[in-house]
Amino acid sequence: MKKYLIISMFLIGCSHQKIVENNTFDLIVNRYPEVTPGLVMSLGTVTKGNVFRKAYGFSSVRPKKVQATLETPYDIASITKLFTATAIAMLVEEGKLQYETKVVEVFPDFGTSLEKKEITVEDLLRHKSGLPEYFEKRNFYVENDLSKTWKGILATPLVNKLREKFLYSNTGYMILAKIVEAKSKISFDKFVEEKIFKPLDMKNSFFISERNDCAPTTTDGLKPCIVDDIWAQRLGRVAGHDSIFSTVLDLEKFSLFLLGEKPYLLKPVTLNKMVSFKEGEVQGLGPDILSEYSEAPRGDYFHKGKSFGHTGFT
Repeated sequence: MKKYLIISMFLIGCSHQKIVENNTFDLIVNRYPEVTPGLVMSLGTVTKGNVFRKAYGFSSVRPKKVQATLETPYDIASITKLFTATAIAMLVEEGKLQYETKVVEVFPDFGTSLEKKEITVEDLLRHKSGLPEYFEKRNFYVENDLSKTWKGILATPLVNKLREKFLYSNTGYMILAKIVEAKSKISFDKFVEEKIFKPLDMKNSFFISERNDCAPTTTDGLKPCIVDDIWAQRLGRVAGHDSIFSTVLDLEKFSLFLLGEKPYLLKPVTLNKMVSFKEGEVQGLGPDILSEYSEAPRGDYFHKGKSFGHTGFT
């Protein structure tokens, strides 16, 4: 079955030939300059490769205007979750983990209720665990003590019944990254760098960097390469739900991998299982397929059930 990937946060539903020939994006961006100060676009197909890419406007307007470029790193926010899902799939393929593995088998402290003891890796990936998006009114952060902070995160109570419904959970993906570390015996950022960034030649993707050329994540523009998400910051700027910076050119390479192109980081059967629709689910094993968050970026021209991807908000 042919599949279509949506990884960008802005898509127009028309053929790539019309976009290129009629300058569709130029017309839209120039018509609505107040919508965003800047925009970086890439459009392509597996058969034709990239057919359109362009940077518009500015990546920063404070304290001074900085022109957006195709090489500008952005905080990709929740698109980080696709890298977390890929890391999990790699461990499954290596036999170090199963999608059916219960979280308590990795972290016994997670089992603070009978229902939590039944939560699997697959439940976390599909946002069906019943864990909250964040931690509601409870704050588990202990300054300068990641061990105690993690103890609190693992003890997070459910806010919904297990597998009752899709409930978007950043908490679940924080825990998934911790599972990657436990099973691989290396830090999550090092795993992603060695197993994903390097093989795909994603030279401008990173978690922590001394660079200062990123699109700012604060309104004053003074912290250009610091992840915006407060919990990613509290976890040392390395987290499975939100913490990666990348460029549109690097995300092109990651997108082609997800569509089954070389270099192959996963076996076809593993990749297909990760990105495919499953009856009764709205989420793949990481990628978004039919959730409410997929409606706008999918538009009218990307097929429901075949299109997949993720958006990011910061």
